[in-house]
Amino acid sequence: LLSLDSDAQCQIARQVVAKGWSVRQTEAQVRHYLSAPTKTDQKPKDPDLVRLENHLQARIGAPVAIRHSAKGKGKLEIRYNSLEELDGILRHLQ
Repeated sequence: LLSLDSDAQCQIARQVVAKGWSVRQTEAQVRHYLSAPTKTDQKPKDPDLVRLENHLQARIGAPVAIRHSAKGKGKLEIRYNSLEELDGILRHLQ
């Protein structure tokens, strides 16, 4: 639930309690919620950004996402699954 925004956290938490979901069922619901297409996901991604993401993923060894606005602001997201994986990513960056 922590990976969701506060509104979605409350919404899914209510469902968890009401339906008595297990931890695995809750995780599956969160994954489903996060994978649902949004308006920003429907725009085709710039091929140069895709190429850069792929290059960074190959160098770092972890999934990378680049998001930017028309005003030039953006976010670089690097995902990891464990603290050991995070340590490896940080070693690559140093």
